[in-house]
Amino acid sequence: LDPQGNATSGLGINKREVELSCYDVLINQEQGEEGCKRIIIQGEFADVTLKGTDDTLPSATYEQSSYKDSMIYPFYSYQEGDTFYIGFRKSDENTERKSGFFRMKYSSSADLTVNIPKGVECVELTGTSGDIEIEGLSAGQLIISSKSGDIEMCNIHGRYCKIESISGDITLRHIQNEEFLLSSKSGDVEIERMQGGKLQLSTMSGDLNITSSSFEELTGSLTSGDAEADNVKAKSISISTASGDICMQNVKAEKQKMGSKNGDIEVDNCAGGQMEVSVSFGDIHISAEYEAFRLRGNSGDIDLCSCKDADVEADSSFGDINIEMRNVQSFYKVIANSSFGETSVSKQKNHDGNAAVRTITAKTNSGDVHVDFY
Repeated sequence: LDPQGNATSGLGINKREVELSCYDVLINQEQGEEGCKRIIIQGEFADVTLKGTDDTLPSATYEQSSYKDSMIYPFYSYQEGDTFYIGFRKSDENTERKSGFFRMKYSSSADLTVNIPKGVECVELTGTSGDIEIEGLSAGQLIISSKSGDIEMCNIHGRYCKIESISGDITLRHIQNEEFLLSSKSGDVEIERMQGGKLQLSTMSGDLNITSSSFEELTGSLTSGDAEADNVKAKSISISTASGDICMQNVKAEKQKMGSKNGDIEVDNCAGGQMEVSVSFGDIHISAEYEAFRLRGNSGDIDLCSCKDADVEADSSFGDINIEMRNVQSFYKVIANSSFGETSVSKQKNHDGNAAVRTITAKTNSGDVHVDFY
């Protein structure tokens, strides 16, 4: 910086006619007419931390492990229009060291912290092999892409968020977003106290855990991994896994759909409108209060305990079916079909001693059928 303005005068500019100077940038944080609407961050190998700030300009601090790191991956920060560019860029120099028939690549490390003004329209962050931590950020759009590294986010507010991770765990706490898209190829996903309109997530290899959250729409697709949800509210929930168990506790949803090709599904103390469950190889255990149940099993047992009047349809090819209705006034309709297994339907009688059942249909090709009113 040139506090005396001699460099300005040396360029033939009358410093007395200049409206803004470095003083205004540092003290008043003037941004010019464009302002700051978009921030693009290239993290490369560095561990990156994003923090929300009340300042009107973004700022960054960084630390590299050695002087050689700074020569191979120099830091940059500049503005073009309303967009700020911050990060590390690999230099054009050859960074490979030859040794006989082998080439040895140099490995770098660094820490980068970026302060993000609240209310910025868009923040984009790309990383390769470092961890990402985001805290107290308020942005219209937040787009995160990481090849190898954990991602942790806390106290985030925004309209749209997209996370893509190839290898690394993802932890989300205290998130408020209208739309949230999450994709992970290898890593666990943990969500706590999230509020949003739409959450859509997919993972190829990793477990999913959601607690104390609420959504308009929740969609989850897992290739290999277990899915757990506790104290979750939503209008619509759809969870599926190719190989893994699904466990739902204290969940309320107007419509809930779950499916597993190879794994058990367990539902406890849940309530809502309609529940649809399908399992190819695994058992179904449900204790819930829904208006309608549609349960499909191929090779496994189906156990249902309901404390609410409900329409029930349960089908199993190679497994037993056990349906029990407790403390309810009547059945609307119960249909239980098992090709090779026992079928059992039981209901508590009302206080007047009547069963108050409208329709029960129980079938089996090879097995016993039990209907009991107690």
